[in-house]
Amino acid sequence: MQYLSIGFNTLISLIFIFSGLFLKHKPPEKINLIYGYRTFRSMKNADLWKKGNEFSAEIMIKHGLIMIFIGSLISLIFKQPQNAIL
Repeated sequence: MQYLSIGFNTLISLIFIFSGLFLKHKPPEKINLIYGYRTFRSMKNADLWKKGNEFSAEIMIKHGLIMIFIGSLISLIFKQPQNAIL
């Protein structure tokens, strides 16, 4: 059960990291409703759109790395006994 918890934590963290890397290397060229950092304010102006996407990509990568470390550490510290009934 412990490894399942670490596995889910790692999977979610990797999704954050890969999404951030994708957004960083292939940012949306134009303001759209489908892809990119979309807020009311960021969609008003092309400069805000570009800066918002750059910033959110960096934050997603950093937080993904932090989530891997902290989530794995918490899963190891608070591991459940193997015979626990869920």
